[in-house]
Amino acid sequence: MLAARRLRVLRQPLLQARWMSALVDEAASPILTPAARKLAFKEELEQARKRALEGGGAERVAKQHEKGKLTARERIELLLDKGTFREYDMLKSHRCSDFGMEKQQYPGDGVVTGRGLINGRLTFVFSQDFTVFGGSLSETYAEKIVKIMNKAMELGAPVIGLNDSGGARIQEGVASLAGYADIFQLNVLASGVIPQLTMVMGPCAGGAVYSPAMTDYIFMCRDSSYMFVTGPDVVKTVTNEEVTQEELGGAATHTKTSGVAHCAFDNDVEAIREMRRFFDFLPLNNKEKPPVRKSDDDRNRPVPTLESIVPPDPNVPYNMKDIIHQIVDSFDFFEIMPDYAKNIIVGFGRMEGRVVGILANQPMELAGCLDINSSVKGARFVRFCDAFNIPIVTLVDVPGFLPGTDQEYGGIIRHGAKLLYAYAEATVPKITIITRKAYGGAYDVMSSKHLRGDINYAWPSAEIAVMGAKGAVEIIFRGQNVEENTADYEKKFANPMVAAQRGFVDDIIEPVNTRRHICEDLDVLETKDVKNPWKKHGNIPLADLFMIPHHFRIRFEKPKTITLDSALDTKMVKLTLSPRTPQTVDAFLQFINKSPSPFHAVYETVQTLTAAGFKQLKEEDSWKDAVQPNGKYYVTRNQSAIVAFAVGGKYQRGNGFHVIGAHTDSPCLKVKPVSNIESQGWLQVGVETYGGGLFHTWFDRDLGLAGRVIVRESDSSFQSKLLLVNRPIMRIPTLAIHLDRKVSEGFTFNKETHLRPVIASAARAELEATTDGKDQPKSKHASVLLQLIAKELDVKIDQICDFELCLFDTQGANVGGVLEEFIFSPRLDNLCCSWLATQSLIKSLDNLADDENVRVAALFDNEEVGSQSLMGAGSNFMQSVAERVAQGELCGAAARKSFMVSADMAHGVHPNYSDRHEQNHRPALHAGPVIKHNANERYATSGTSSFLMKELARRHNVDIQEFVVRQDTGCGSTIGPILSTNTGIRTIDVGLAQLSMHSIREMCGTEDLVKTLDWFTAFYSEFSTLDKCLKTD
Repeated sequence: MLAARRLRVLRQPLLQARWMSALVDEAASPILTPAARKLAFKEELEQARKRALEGGGAERVAKQHEKGKLTARERIELLLDKGTFREYDMLKSHRCSDFGMEKQQYPGDGVVTGRGLINGRLTFVFSQDFTVFGGSLSETYAEKIVKIMNKAMELGAPVIGLNDSGGARIQEGVASLAGYADIFQLNVLASGVIPQLTMVMGPCAGGAVYSPAMTDYIFMCRDSSYMFVTGPDVVKTVTNEEVTQEELGGAATHTKTSGVAHCAFDNDVEAIREMRRFFDFLPLNNKEKPPVRKSDDDRNRPVPTLESIVPPDPNVPYNMKDIIHQIVDSFDFFEIMPDYAKNIIVGFGRMEGRVVGILANQPMELAGCLDINSSVKGARFVRFCDAFNIPIVTLVDVPGFLPGTDQEYGGIIRHGAKLLYAYAEATVPKITIITRKAYGGAYDVMSSKHLRGDINYAWPSAEIAVMGAKGAVEIIFRGQNVEENTADYEKKFANPMVAAQRGFVDDIIEPVNTRRHICEDLDVLETKDVKNPWKKHGNIPLADLFMIPHHFRIRFEKPKTITLDSALDTKMVKLTLSPRTPQTVDAFLQFINKSPSPFHAVYETVQTLTAAGFKQLKEEDSWKDAVQPNGKYYVTRNQSAIVAFAVGGKYQRGNGFHVIGAHTDSPCLKVKPVSNIESQGWLQVGVETYGGGLFHTWFDRDLGLAGRVIVRESDSSFQSKLLLVNRPIMRIPTLAIHLDRKVSEGFTFNKETHLRPVIASAARAELEATTDGKDQPKSKHASVLLQLIAKELDVKIDQICDFELCLFDTQGANVGGVLEEFIFSPRLDNLCCSWLATQSLIKSLDNLADDENVRVAALFDNEEVGSQSLMGAGSNFMQSVAERVAQGELCGAAARKSFMVSADMAHGVHPNYSDRHEQNHRPALHAGPVIKHNANERYATSGTSSFLMKELARRHNVDIQEFVVRQDTGCGSTIGPILSTNTGIRTIDVGLAQLSMHSIREMCGTEDLVKTLDWFTAFYSEFSTLDKCLKTD
C-alpha cells in the first residue's frame, strides 16, 4: 500500500516538488524500480504539459472569449504556419514565495515563448497570457522573453510580441521592475538589427508600455486593447479629469491622435491576419534584403490613368493613393499609420516583386503641407527602411511647411529637421518623383537630389520653386502688375525645366511610364553600396511629438469630446475627436471612385481577385480538369457581370454552393445611339434614363463619361477598351427661378427634352476642332465627343466603331459628417454590396481547405431594369458556372445543400420622412445590416434563412435590423426571388441601411460597412458548419 501511495503522489504535477521532497525523507519506504520511476515521471511530465496548455483554466479562458479575445496560444496558432511552433520554457514557473504565491503555480508563468515560421520564414514570438495572473510580468516571465530576444538576435530573425498584460506582478516588487528593464535593454540592442513587432491585444499599462514603444511597429485591436502610463483612476485622482480607458489609451487614440500605434483592426483574427501579410514585406534582419516575390505584373504595364490624375488647377487636390495603387504590383499597398498625420502617406509595396518603402505627400489633407506630426511620421519610416535595406520611393507634391503659431510653438523647426536628417543619412536606393508642387525648404527635405537622392524625376506637371507664383510676385514686385508678373513667374518656374537644366532632376518623364522607370532604376541600384563616415551614432534633433501648448489644460467632458481650458484666455474651445475611419472604408472608397460603370466595376473586381490568386476561366473554353479543390477562379460575361468562386478542399460533386449575389449597375444616364443635338448654339448629348433614378438630382452636377468603346486596331482586329473621363465635361443646367416661378411649388421636367447635358458651345467647338474632327461628316455623335473619346484612348476617330457610355458624377465618394461617420457617394446601390461580396470571399480563404462546399460571389448587371438580360440574374450565368463546377447538372441534392445571400441596399429611416416607414421596422444607419421581409415574396427571405443568418450574426456580435415595407407603399424587388426561383436555392435578402437611394449621391454609415463585411466573411467561413445544425425537410 505504501508503494501504491508513493506512485500516486509521484503522478501529481511536477511543480508540486515539495511533496516529492517529503517522500525522499521516508527512508523506510520501499524503493521504486527504475522502470516504475520512468513511467511515473513520464506521466508526471504529461500532466505538467497538459496544465501548461490549459493556461489559467477553463473558466478564465471562457471569460477571455467572452471579451471577444483569443487566448495566448490561440493567437500563436493563428499567427504561425500550422505545426511550426516550437515552445521554449513551457514548464518554467515563478520563484516567488511571498503573499502565498508558492501555492499558486502555473507552468509557463503566464507567457508563451518560442519560435516558428510565417510563410516559411523564421520568427520568434512571445504571447502574454491574461488568464494567468492577469498576464502580469514576473522575474521568471521576463527571463523567458529575454531568452527568445537573445535567440532572435543570434539567429537574425524578427521578434513578434503579443501583449495582453495587467503590468508588473506586484507580489514580486522590484524583481518585476528589473525584469522590465532587462527587456527594455534588449529592445534597444535589437533596434535596427532585427525587426521588432508588437501586437497589443489587451491592456498594456505603466512601465509595460515602453517596450512596445521601442519596437518598430505596433498593431492594436479596437475596443479590446489599451496603452497608457497611468490609468483613468489615477488621472481622475491627480487631475480631476474623467476619461475612459478607450479615450485615454484605446486604439483610436493611439492611431489617430498620439501616433503611438501604427494600425488598428477590429479583432484579434483580423490583426493577426494583417500581421502575417505585413511580415512578408520585411527582411529577417539588417544583413538581408526583403524577400522578393514572383510577380506577374509586368514592369512595362502602362498606367494611362496617371496622365489625367493631377488636375490642371494647381489648387485642386487629388488622392495620391490613386497613384500609389497604380504603380505598385497588383495594386497591393500596405499603408502604415493611415489615420495619423494623413497629410503624409507611408507604407510598403512591391515593384516587380521587390519590396519598396513608399513615402508620399497627400494633397487631400492640408494640401500636402508638412507639419510636426507628418515630419516625425515620415522620418521614423525612412529610418526603418534604411536600417533594413528597403529602397525608398518618394512621391512629392508639397507646397511647403504648414504655417501657424501652433506649429512654431510646437517646434516645427526641430521636427521638420528630423525628416531631413533621415533622408540625408539614408544609404539605401532613393528614387523620387515630383508630381506637382515642390516649394521652398520642403522641396529640399523630400528626398531631393541634394540629399543624395539616387534618381530624381519630375512629371511635366511639376512646379519646382521657392514658393507659389502669387506669393513670390507679392514679394518681388510689391504688388505691382500682379497678373502680368504672376503669369511671367509661372512661365519660368511653374514647370520642371529649370531644375532639369541644372541637373536637380534627372529627367522629366511621362506619368504613364512611372512604374517602368522605377523598376528599371531598382535594377540598376541593386548593387548600390554607400557608407556614411564612421561614428558612434548621429545626433538626430530629438524632441517630443507635437503637444498642445503648456498653457492649455485638457478636460474630457463626454466621450470623444475634449475641452481646452486656456489659462491665457477665458474662451472655451471644444475639439471633437473623430471616431475611427477603418481601412475597410478607405479601400471601399477607392473601389467606388474607380467604378463609374459596370464595366469598370468588373475590371476593378478582376484586379482585386487576381491579386488574391484567383485564376480566370472563360465560358467558351473547356473546364475539364481546370477546376480543383482549393482552387480560386472567376468568370466574366459581357465585361459587366462576374462570378468568382473558391472550391473547398473537401468538396465533392453533389455538395453545395454558398453564394453572395449583388449587382454592378446603378441608375444613370446612358448616351443614345444617335446623340448629336445642337440647340440655340449649344452642343448637347442625347441621353436615355437607365433604371428608376431620382433624375432631378442630376441637374447642375459636374458630369464625366465612362463605359466601353469598340476600337478597330491597325491589323483590322477589334478590341473593347474601357473609357474613363473623370473630369467635368458635361452639365445639365437648371432653369433660373426668374424664368420659372412655379419651380418653388415643385420641380418637374421632361426626361426627353429637359434632361440633355451640355457638352460645348457650337462656335467654340468649331473653332477648336482638330483636323481629324473637321474631316468628319455630320455623324451620329458630336465631333467634340468623338474627339474626346479618341484622345482619351489614343486612337483616331475613324477607329471608333461603337460604344456603350454612361454619364456619372465626378465628385468622388468620401467620408463625411462632423464625426466622419457617413459615406457620401454615388452608386452605393449596389456597388457597396458588390465590393463586400468580393472582399468577404477573399477574407474567408484561410479555412478554405476544410470546407466541403464552393464559395461564390456573383455580381450581375441590369438589376435596375429587371435582370432579364444575358448578364442579368435572370440569365443562366450563375447556374451555368455551378453546373460546370459540379461536372454536370446542378442536382437537387446540391441545390438543397446550397444557400444564397441576395445583397442589396435597404431603406434607412429618414429623419424628415419617418412616417414613410412601418412603425416597427425602421432601419437606422450604424445599427447593423438589415434583413428584408415581404409576405408577397418580393424578397426571398424565409423563416429558416432568416434564422440561420441571425444565428451567424449572434455568434459574431453583429447587430441585425429587420425591414418590412408599409402595406400602403409599393415594394421593390431584388435578384433574390429571381435566382431562388431559377435555382431552387434557399435565399435571404439583406442589405445596408442608406438614405437617398437612387439619387446621384447617396449616403450610408461607415460602421455598417465594417459590420456587414464581418458578417459576410463569417457566412463564407462558417455557414457549412452552422447549416448542419438545423434540420427542416
